Amino acid sequence: SGGTDDNSICVWHLMCDPSEIVSLTFTEFETEEGYDWVSLHGGYVQRDNFVLAQMLNQADIGLTASHNDLITTQSGAFSDMPETHFTSLDEEVVDDPSMMTVSFISDESIGAEGFQASFVCIPNPNPESGRRRE
Repeated sequence: SGGTDDNSICVWHLMCDPSEIVSLTFTEFETEEGYDWVSLHGGYVQRDNFVLAQMLNQADIGLTASHNDLITTQSGAFSDMPETHFTSLDEEVVDDPSMMTVSFISDESIGAEGFQASFVCIPNPNPESGRRRE
């Protein structure tokens, strides 16, 4: 069954100081291609949003998990990823570059080894982009 659990919704919030951005690099990646997905969103997205979106999508009612722009969504093997490094400035409309939400959503069968990533907080090269909500 692999290293990932079936029917999972896992969410991680990466937060930096308001003057910094999130810089994330995948170092390992192996999910069930086309069925288990890792997504990056700029800003803070609550886990409940992903749960609701999954329930509605299973009922063929399309809904995204967030109004925050999707930076990337990946599935499959590390060797097939076109990019492995992302920042919170990579979203189309940057609302809060000091935060990034990582989600992993799996289906009901066949797991894989999962993924590994590291992140650092770096100075924002464009301090005028986005703002932290208080």
